[in-house]
Amino acid sequence: MSVQNGKLLVENNAYSFVLSEDKQVLLFNWKYVEGLSVQVFQRGISEFADKCRDHNPARAVIDAIDLDPSSPAVAWLRSQLVDAD
Repeated sequence: MSVQNGKLLVENNAYSFVLSEDKQVLLFNWKYVEGLSVQVFQRGISEFADKCRDHNPARAVIDAIDLDPSSPAVAWLRSQLVDAD
């Protein structure tokens, strides 16, 4: 399962998506963004779901190790923020 030689599908300042060479794995890699907003987080998840539907990989992997733990997005994810607006 190597995405090292995979195809970069999406890359922006918050995340990237890479489809493995054999098209069996779709990797969602979050980048460190200080104070990542809930809206950007939700948009990323939605876009990843769309790519999963488009490419139908056997595995979808989300690497969230670099998410800013003090960001509004992580607070929302942990249900610590009631309103996403």
